[in-house]
Amino acid sequence: MIEHILSKSLNPELTFEYTNLMLSCIKDGRVEDSTDTNPVSCGHSPLKKINAYDEELFIKPTELNVKKYFSFEVNGKVIAKVGLNDLETQRVEHTINVLNLNCNRLVRQRYDIIIEGYEIITDLNLDEEINNFLSLEIEKVNGKYLFPFVNLRKQHFESLSNA
Repeated sequence: MIEHILSKSLNPELTFEYTNLMLSCIKDGRVEDSTDTNPVSCGHSPLKKINAYDEELFIKPTELNVKKYFSFEVNGKVIAKVGLNDLETQRVEHTINVLNLNCNRLVRQRYDIIIEGYEIITDLNLDEEINNFLSLEIEKVNGKYLFPFVNLRKQHFESLSNA
């Protein structure tokens, strides 16, 4: 499913602009089997869906060096990276709120990835085994990452590699 980064209703001139299109993080626009009161995130989140956001503050995923803004806590929450100025922190908090990036579903998914990764690393004995695991976590095949939440994986696991 394709989503518009900036609303097509507010920006009709961007409807077919490729720089305003992203793949949806939810395959069919639905979230099933969830106990969250608001499990929907990204372009389908309530604030984004009704265009209740500030385009100047909103961090678009296509911005250069977008990963400089976000940090992933061990508990699965996404927060502003330490060292950002006040405006940058405000932009991060606005984007997290608008896209509902800390909904229970995403927090649980991130937490599970982090904990499972650290458990695997703890169980591995040799530096070579650890390095193989870590390289697979952020491997690209045919230009695409194998696993979701690649920036989270890079933040938590890449620095552990001895390669």
